[in-house]
Amino acid sequence: MAENYDEESMKELATMERPMPGESLTNDPDNPMPFEGPPQHTELREALEAIFDKLIDEANYTQLMLLLASKDFSIMEVTQVVLHQGFSEGLWNPDLMLLLIEPTAYMIMALAERAEIDFNIMETDDEDDEEEEEFLGISHENAKLKNIREGRFNVPQAVLPRQMEEQIEELPTLEEAQQEEAPQQPSLLAPEQG
Repeated sequence: MAENYDEESMKELATMERPMPGESLTNDPDNPMPFEGPPQHTELREALEAIFDKLIDEANYTQLMLLLASKDFSIMEVTQVVLHQGFSEGLWNPDLMLLLIEPTAYMIMALAERAEIDFNIMETDDEDDEEEEEFLGISHENAKLKNIREGRFNVPQAVLPRQMEEQIEELPTLEEAQQEEAPQQPSLLAPEQG
């Protein structure tokens, strides 16, 4: 089997920076990593509420909306970061993290829509999408994504609790949030008052 690998590939594999098999078993059991212990949240609803509270926090909300408005990151990329960070902090286990993907993505979409941001759901190549849709026969999902992109977005019922939807309606738009965050500086060219 080793004869199938060239010498350069073997050297590269040997020098890669990665943990050795079984290395995690040598970690200090008295100081486990946050994700090695029991998760903080075990119920879907309480985990969703924790995510929602973190996203609408004043410090995070404006930054998140600016990030989405820049179009550098899609909804699914932000969802992935939020959920992975929560897992790394020991907030939920991998199984609950998978259950949180859809409601978290819808939550972030609803927040972006409330902030009047034209968002990207996924970073994709249109030609590849069409070929994949033809192969898999995904016309219904494509219609849903098209409706969302054209501004006909509605959170499916029971994905987000009604209380969250009401709180989202009360949030400021991105422009209003930026005005609240930045103190009004008097112009240097304005005449002095007083």
